[in-house]
Amino acid sequence: MSYESSDGARVVLVDDHYFFRLGVKEYLLQRQDLPPITLIGEAEDGRQGLELILQTQPDVAVIDLYMPVMNGIELLQILGEMPIVPQVIIHSGYLEEDILLNLINLGAQGYLLKGRNPEFLIQAILTVAQGRYYFDAVTPQQIPAHANTRQQLKHRLKELSPREYEVLKCLLNDLGRAEIAIQLGIQSSTVDTYRKRILQKLEIDSLRNLYHYFPILPDSMGL
Repeated sequence: MSYESSDGARVVLVDDHYFFRLGVKEYLLQRQDLPPITLIGEAEDGRQGLELILQTQPDVAVIDLYMPVMNGIELLQILGEMPIVPQVIIHSGYLEEDILLNLINLGAQGYLLKGRNPEFLIQAILTVAQGRYYFDAVTPQQIPAHANTRQQLKHRLKELSPREYEVLKCLLNDLGRAEIAIQLGIQSSTVDTYRKRILQKLEIDSLRNLYHYFPILPDSMGL
């Protein structure tokens, strides 16, 4: 199997199953293909995983969906509020079609079923490390389409100025023109100007379209 050019990835593994972590570790150690993948840490629950991610700042975090103490969804929610987070691959023993869009909206870059050939995990890691989405082959086609649209909006959000981003956060928090004007120290008419400019830059007709892909907007523009 060939891969696109990449510098590899520094990875942490968050999973409560010891033998799964052991199997991944041994496979990565035996793997001689390029680009390199380095396992820099592992954790057995979401809380330990959060501490590990904060300490090591990996490129990719492979996170189990169901874990004790803090599950994968709870960990994703916390990571989504931080300015700098790794690319996240969620893996599970079952196809969770009903929550896939929620996982994407919370920031997951990939989804993989357990029990697949280890090469699928390698492919997933290298794909998300390059800033692209990876979904298991059994995932419905509309999921990648949703993910790609979210990725495009994510790039456009980075084009907003700091003040535009502040106004956008206020708008998504359902603050009115007068409230935003008072909070930011600007005129109400200026709020309208910012709103029009934001919609133009994001290339959307309504902020509801943005909320569909970003139910929680990060505090930082690092996204």
